[in-house]
Amino acid sequence: MVPDKAKVRARLKKVNYRGVILNDAKKTVFLKEPGMSMGLGGIAKGYAVDSAISLVDAMGIKNIIIKAGGDMRVQGTVGGKLWSIGIRHPRSKDKLLASLPLKDISISTSGDYEHFFIKDRVLYHHIIDPRTGFPARGCRSVTIIGPDTMTTDALSTAVFVLGPKKGMDLVESLRGIETIIVDSDGVLHTSSGVRGLELNK
Repeated sequence: MVPDKAKVRARLKKVNYRGVILNDAKKTVFLKEPGMSMGLGGIAKGYAVDSAISLVDAMGIKNIIIKAGGDMRVQGTVGGKLWSIGIRHPRSKDKLLASLPLKDISISTSGDYEHFFIKDRVLYHHIIDPRTGFPARGCRSVTIIGPDTMTTDALSTAVFVLGPKKGMDLVESLRGIETIIVDSDGVLHTSSGVRGLELNK
């Protein structure tokens, strides 16, 4: 069911990172406004993947993939070759947008095609724009490649919400971060570090 717009507008007043009070000494989190809540969906899986990688690395395992939903870390090689990581096409379940040769790196994808429903021919997905309270509309999918999975997890969601132009500007300003974006019209955008790779448009 699509929530009432007036109710969404009322709840937007609770969306404010300044209302999150951290106490480093006591290691506590306090929310200033009654009715505020906080979820870790934008970083939790990435953090879990990085934690798991640390554990297996300590065990001496060097060649491995660890995946949680759309978040993944690839370490080492497979049969002496780079891992080939497929990125799903956001509008064709059986088609790959790209296959990337990767090693010792993290990759996360956020998309509008995993958790959604359609009402009156409008697709409502789970990635909410905090400025509107409704699903972000600028992208179909965002893939981020970077040095650790908590970072790529957070950035894939952030870039999705920002949209292709502002999202790409952010990525290009960050060292060691690359992206592949499919915008709401299905147009492909790639950052400077992945341009020239074989992509299936």
